[in-house]
Amino acid sequence: MKKLVAKYMDEVAPKVEPAAVELDVQGKISGVAVRGRVDVLDVEGRLIDFKTASRRPSCVAPDYAFQLATYQQITPGASGEVRIDSLVKTQTVQIVQQAYTVEEPDIRATQVLYPMARKAMGSGMLLSEPAVHALQPEALQFLEALRRGVRRPGPVLLSFVTTL
Repeated sequence: MKKLVAKYMDEVAPKVEPAAVELDVQGKISGVAVRGRVDVLDVEGRLIDFKTASRRPSCVAPDYAFQLATYQQITPGASGEVRIDSLVKTQTVQIVQQAYTVEEPDIRATQVLYPMARKAMGSGMLLSEPAVHALQPEALQFLEALRRGVRRPGPVLLSFVTTL
């Protein structure tokens, strides 16, 4: 891990102009109180989120897109532009940067899933734990259907961990 951090600090950090680091954020999405911690908000309003991985990511995973859409909505000054900086732990230390733009389908997914999670927690079907956006495969399929614009993607068992 020390090699990953050193590489990041040498190669990437000097190019970042932070407006805030480890910024605690909170707000409401569809009437549901949510909170999180943004790794970096730069001076242009771009969110920079750090991830560690054991292999090189090929795309922005749906659960990350959900997290980023959440942060974009509850972070004052966030532009909707995001960069995920993945520190990849392979034999050769790698840093993979992925640009992402939070779009309307991402926002819509949060507006649908947060109220569902709150309702499920209120009924005792889900337990509330101090983490946001841990989605099970069924919920990820639902999220992908929403992103594709499917109005009713069918029933889903939502296993969601959040700070609701």
